[in-house]
Amino acid sequence: MKNKLSNVVEKDLTIDSREVAKMLGKEHGDLLKDIHGSGKNLGIIPVLLKENFPVSDYFIESNYKDSSGKVNKCYNCTKMGCEMLGNKLQGAKGILFTAKYVKKFNQMENLVRDKQTQLSIKEIQELKNALSELKKAIEEANLQFIRPSHKEKLNYNKIIKSLTNSPEEVKIVKNLVFGLLGIEKWENTCIGDSEKIIETITAVTKLLEIKKFEQLRLV
Repeated sequence: MKNKLSNVVEKDLTIDSREVAKMLGKEHGDLLKDIHGSGKNLGIIPVLLKENFPVSDYFIESNYKDSSGKVNKCYNCTKMGCEMLGNKLQGAKGILFTAKYVKKFNQMENLVRDKQTQLSIKEIQELKNALSELKKAIEEANLQFIRPSHKEKLNYNKIIKSLTNSPEEVKIVKNLVFGLLGIEKWENTCIGDSEKIIETITAVTKLLEIKKFEQLRLV
């Protein structure tokens, strides 16, 4: 069972020994004797242990509670474990049991493959989201290196003129904005600074209006 499905949780690719017993048409207690032995019946597990075979490749010990609440032993039988039990049978019984357990394992393996496919789709979506965020970050970073166009520089000047009343005030606001931004000309800014520049222009013109109002009150 150590193939491309080996990363799946072991119990997902096993059959409960109680179900195996039904497939074989025998009592569960009798099947347990075949697996771990009883009295003169040597059992499969003791033979495997004697020859140093890993028992968990065939049978994984487990338990269950019956209707009275009593805890009883059972095994999770792997595909190889079922094959070993099937080899003990002859004729039609062996053929029918093989057909049943092979069908069961094929169903489980198909289910696992479906789960793996779903997981792959989820991982692909997560990768797409990560790439989208990276692209956005790169675009935002690039804005820090793109200088404003002539049209954008004229737009800054138009905003200042629309908020002031004279060429003198335009010059004052422009110089104050340059000073606050630590630049000497619009060419020293970048596209990413556009919002910050407009906010600074608006704030400076408001302060200028407040100063003018205070001066008028003092006259």
